[in-house]
Amino acid sequence: MSQSSAPLRYEAHASFLNILDAAGCTLAISVYMQSRVVLVSVAGGVPQIDAFQFPRPMGIGAVLSENEIRLAVATFQEVVVLADAPLLAPNLPGDPGRYEHLLVPRALIFSGDIDAHDLVWLGNRLFAANTRFSCIAEIDGRCSFTPVWAPPFVTQIMPEDRCHLNGLAAAEGRIAYATAFSRSDEPRGWKESRLTSGVLMEVPSGTIVLDNLCMPHSPRLFGGELYVLESGTGGVLRVEAGRAAQLARLPGFTRGLDCLGDILFVGLSRLRDRPGLRPPVAESGQPLVCGVAAVERRTGQTLGFLRFDESYGEIFDIKVIPNCRRMGMLGVDEEQHRRALVLPGRAFWGEKVDPNQGS
Repeated sequence: MSQSSAPLRYEAHASFLNILDAAGCTLAISVYMQSRVVLVSVAGGVPQIDAFQFPRPMGIGAVLSENEIRLAVATFQEVVVLADAPLLAPNLPGDPGRYEHLLVPRALIFSGDIDAHDLVWLGNRLFAANTRFSCIAEIDGRCSFTPVWAPPFVTQIMPEDRCHLNGLAAAEGRIAYATAFSRSDEPRGWKESRLTSGVLMEVPSGTIVLDNLCMPHSPRLFGGELYVLESGTGGVLRVEAGRAAQLARLPGFTRGLDCLGDILFVGLSRLRDRPGLRPPVAESGQPLVCGVAAVERRTGQTLGFLRFDESYGEIFDIKVIPNCRRMGMLGVDEEQHRRALVLPGRAFWGEKVDPNQGS
């Protein structure tokens, strides 16, 4: 989980960079097929975009307050919990002065390969869309996971990905909505109908709020307003009174959504080469993008794009980290992580130690 040695090639509209600069925020973006978490910020008009290696990162859960920045990243077989250590950042060994903030691993939870998609923190409890087991699960470090809810049509919690449950939205301290590709109760039963059978469900009632969706992902609540991405159409939907209005249609498979003020940040992916599967976004006539779109929340106007080059294909999640620029990351496999010592109000870089030598 180290910083990628290869430079990340991208194109960004000046308008997109200006939004980040004015907001003073960082975007954390999981690019799972390339095993990267990308951190993007702009300071004084100068962008800083760094990619860090994580094994197949997908959902990113965030605890964000004036006193704390904590992320959880769902990876191939673990969930990595990282916390900001700004007192360490200026003197990062080997790269001093590059970062103002530094995310340092604090816990590694061995979940096994549950194909965790969205992650949500509720206080100090962490929940996942457990796609392989078709349920919402708590990731608590006592078991691989603890099931807490499954759709009413799922009759057994088995490692069979019955409905491709993938997205979670939280409100008022609880999980309020979830998305799935279908109401199937058969192993991988969603695959044949995925273009037309997607659902948005209330939790815990299981009431279907929207159905007949094309591969929905990333339900989110912003200021009491409910949004969901209809990935297969490139759509951004706003949901009111059980009805969906298309706010925007974008040139990519939409997945990953967050908000800062009046701006939505929407993840865009290119399509995998899957014979016989051609979602409507493939018929848009526009080249599909892997990157992020900034969309005005009220009007649906696209304000700008960040586009990654052809080596990056698919984004899963986006989190906005407010009041934070020039952020870096350490991984559990890095030598610097073993030297990072953080106490309340204090931090130190310890000496480099050979783990094979005694004290």
